[in-house]
Formats: sequence, structure tokens, C-alpha cells
Amino acid sequence: MYSCLVFAALAFSPATGFAAVSPQTSSTPADAATVQADPIAALADAPLAAARAELLRLAFEAASAMPVNPHIKSRSKSQELAVTTCVELKQAKTAFAFSERIENWRRGAAYAELALHCVRNGGEAAATDRLIDLAYAESEAPAEEFGQGWRRDRIRSKIAQALMLRGEVETAAIFKAGLEDAEAGKLAAFEAGLMPDERFDGFLSVLEHGVAAGSFDMTLYAMSAVREMYRRFYSNAERRAVLESKLEVLWVKSPLVLRAETLLSFAQTAADNADKSNGVALLERATKLIDGANWTAQEFAGVMGETARCQKSLGQIEAARASLRRAEEKFNAERDSIWSFERAAVLRPIALAQAAIGDSDAARATFRRAFDDGAENPNGRPRAEDFTATCCALAQSGLEPGDELMKRVREIRAGLKAPW
Repeated sequence: MYSCLVFAALAFSPATGFAAVSPQTSSTPADAATVQADPIAALADAPLAAARAELLRLAFEAASAMPVNPHIKSRSKSQELAVTTCVELKQAKTAFAFSERIENWRRGAAYAELALHCVRNGGEAAATDRLIDLAYAESEAPAEEFGQGWRRDRIRSKIAQALMLRGEVETAAIFKAGLEDAEAGKLAAFEAGLMPDERFDGFLSVLEHGVAAGSFDMTLYAMSAVREMYRRFYSNAERRAVLESKLEVLWVKSPLVLRAETLLSFAQTAADNADKSNGVALLERATKLIDGANWTAQEFAGVMGETARCQKSLGQIEAARASLRRAEEKFNAERDSIWSFERAAVLRPIALAQAAIGDSDAARATFRRAFDDGAENPNGRPRAEDFTATCCALAQSGLEPGDELMKRVREIRAGLKAPW
């Protein structure tokens, strides 16, 4: 268990200790005696509008309606999406209850994600420890239950993130050791956001050497790390300029969509720091890159959604609406050539961005299209996957769906049945 690893780390480095822990919450829905007996009882749901809470419940119900045999992979993946959406909306108690019902390795990943949430949001240290214990126990399942090492590594990399955020660096290193490249890269990107000043030059050099070595995975996670570093060091004009100048070097082998997302991330960071001139300049670079490429409808919807958010943040509301119209027009023109089980995935980022820029009526209409298009497939499994994802997106948006849309959502949920 995790507690055993803590003792091992202390034995290895007794002088360091683990003084840094997450702050305690001032109130929980359970009394002190209950929490002492079961730390998980400290988990609580933040206030949430009734419609959003219902969407989360319907999403998880739809995912769980898929039969375990033969659809455990699809079922568990959709269940995990509902859990992570609960976590994002600070529904910790509900997230744990949902996690308990996942029947494969993703249960451990869900526990670890919830532990990370507790650290970020000042949850009870005992509850966090218990969640890490549960996640670690899942990662220790026999190898045949995982099939592929990356599944175990995904759980352990999430545990390492929670420990790093608590300052338990030595114990985190135990979980970090031996991770496969993809999960090690994700963890490195996470570390970039916590990096002390003195590590900047050395870390950037490591990223450049990794990309130069020709590793595609390294290029992907280098770009992610640079985005985190840009947020971390934005107030330092010299380092910010260095990171901007390194983009073309780092993205030589990265997909076009990743290049666009990185520039848009930079622009959004500038906007978040009230640096409008730099934000506009970065947005113009991103727009030039986007306009000069051919996109699938799904990729275009994603980058236009991010573009619209940046434009709204920089005071360009009409440009934001125009960007989303372009994405809708591309979807409309290509809809008949898009598989039915892929159409809602194009519409969701458009709807989310419409909600983000304040166009509530347009967002409701697009969410309605996403629900309807996702319900067209004759098989229940892809309908359930789409329904879960669209419910989660609507809950994330913060949009008040209204009676008509919720009525349609409930109708689609009631119609999810065999053939799967």
C-alpha cells in the first residue's frame, strides 16, 4: 500500500521528511467521529444547479447501461469520463460513488484523479491518503488484469502528481520510477508547472535534446511542458520570449493541431495576464497557421473553439462568433460524409465555445443537435458513449439547459437499450 511506500521513502531519506501536506477543510458534511473512522466520509459535493447534477447522473447511468461483456472497455471509459467531469465540477462525493462502480483498471485512475483534486482543493489529508491507497492497490492488480503496462503507469503517474503537489517529492519519485515514455512525458509536463526558477534552463535543454533525438512522444509532451512553463513564467519577460522563440524548434515533428493548440494556449495565457498586445500577436500567429491548413471537421471545431475563447478573452467578440460560424459551416458542408458516431464529437466543442463566449441560445441549439445526431446510430453502445460525452459537456458548460432540452435528454436516455 501507499503507506508502506511512505515508510520506505522515509528510511531512504530521513532528513527530508514529508512536512508539506494539503490544507484541511474547515467543514465537511460528516462529523469528526465518522471521518476518523472512514476518511472518505469527508468527501463532499459543492453546490451545483439541479440540472447539471442530473446531467452527471444521466451520463453515468448511460455509461453503466452498456453490458460489461463484451463492452467493458467502452463502458469503463465512459464511466471514467463521468467521474472526471464530477471532479472538475467539485462533486467529490459523487465522483467517489461513481468510481466504485467501474469494473476495470480505470477505477484506480479515477481514485487517483480524485486524490489529485483533493490536494488541489484543500481536501482532508486523510481522505487524500485513503484515495491514494485505493489507487495504488488497483495498480498492484495482477499483470493479466492490465494487459498493457501503460494502464498501471497511468494510475501511478496520477498518484505521483498528487504527491508532488503535496511536496512529498521522495515518495512521488518511487511512483515515477520506471514509467513508460508516454506517462513519463505527461508527468514531466505536470512538473513543468511546478518548476523552481533555477531549473528553467536545464529543463528546456532536456526538452530540446529529446525532440532532437526524434522521439514523437517526446515532441508531444515537450509541447505540453512548454505550455505549462509559459504559464508558470509568464511574468518573466525574458523567459517568456525564450519560450516563444523555441516553438518552431520544439514542434518540428508535432501534428499541426498541436502547434495551433500551443499558440492558442500562449495567447490565452497572455489574455489571462491582461497582456492584450502580446495576446493579439500570438493569436494572429495561430490564425495564420490555422488558415493555411486543411482540417477535418472535428479538428477544425476544436481549434475554432479555442480560437473563439481567446478572441472573447481579448475583447474580439464578433470575431469569436465568426470563428464558430466557420466551424458550423464546415460541419454542415461535410455532415453526410461524417460517420454518425463521430458527428456529436464535432458539435460538442462548438457548443462549449458558444456557451463560453456567452451565446447561450446558440449553445443550447448546438447541444440539441449533438444529442440528436448522437442518437441516430442503430446500436446502443455508440449512442451511450455519445450521450455520456454530450451530457458531460453540457454540465461542464454551466449553461442552463432549459425544460425543452432536458426533456429531449431524458427521452434519449430512456431509449438506450439493446442491440448494443
